Amino acid sequence: PNTHWEGIERLEPATRLRFSAGAAERSRYWRPPIEHAVARLSFERTVSHCVDAVVDTLRRYLAGRPPIWSDLTGGFDTRLMALGLSRAGVDFHANTVGRTGDDDVRIAAHVASRAGWPWARFEVPDDWDRILPGRLAHALAWGDGHLDVLQLSEVLWHHERKHNLHRSLLIGGGGEHFRNFAWQQEFLRAGRSRDVNWDHW
Repeated sequence: PNTHWEGIERLEPATRLRFSAGAAERSRYWRPPIEHAVARLSFERTVSHCVDAVVDTLRRYLAGRPPIWSDLTGGFDTRLMALGLSRAGVDFHANTVGRTGDDDVRIAAHVASRAGWPWARFEVPDDWDRILPGRLAHALAWGDGHLDVLQLSEVLWHHERKHNLHRSLLIGGGGEHFRNFAWQQEFLRAGRSRDVNWDHW
């Protein structure tokens, strides 16, 4: 919940605020529970259980729908998501943002080619320096002043290009959010240990 501003905190997911007569009441309406039966599984059985859960969820919500974009970078989370989509029978096109020689682009192109997935590369146009100033106010509004407007301008530009072909985009992010929190480094040992493995951190 910490932010860069004194006296300002970020609301965590599933937090409810109710205001009445000058008072604010905070509550949490949902919290992901630890499934103790899963926490007791071996590593191999846990992986199998998680794969089944991911594939079943993707199939239930996305199979049989119009094609979607699936962001594919050099990272493990986007490749894992694309593999899940493929196994679930979801119609998708992989995409990567970057220049032709970028490592992410080269790796993603290779992975998509080997897997037989349709793939597209996006990058900002050569005259981006002239286009960008006219898009900053738009990015500032969409980011509510919290995000870097230069980066967000580029992200929104790419989303507009993608929207011309498919309306939905899945992004397999999240790993970067686990890096700075000790307890999240021990996610696979949830319910089994309170010790922090400093080597993992």
